[in-house]
Amino acid sequence: MFCLQDNINFAEKIDEATKVISSLLLCGHPQTIQLAIEYLTAGTQFGLTVAVEGFRTMLMLVWSNESSVKEAVAGAYKAFYLGRVGEGQA
Repeated sequence: MFCLQDNINFAEKIDEATKVISSLLLCGHPQTIQLAIEYLTAGTQFGLTVAVEGFRTMLMLVWSNESSVKEAVAGAYKAFYLGRVGEGQA
C-alpha cells in the first residue's frame, strides 16, 4: 500500500514542479528560460500532460528579444517534432 501511495505522491510532486518550471518561461533571465525549455521538452517527450501545456506556452518565446531563447525554442520544437522522423531507423 505504501508503494502505491509513494507513486501517487511522486506524480503529484512532478506535476507541481512542472507548473512552477512552466512559470519560469516568463522570467527575464535567458539562462533560466533555456533550462525550463529543456525540462519541458523532456517532459513532453515522456508524455507529461502538464509539460505539454508548458511546451505550447513556450511557442510565444519565438518573439523574444533574446536570440538564445529563440534558438532554444526552435531547437525544442525541432527535437520534439522532427526528431521523431528518424526514430527506429538505423
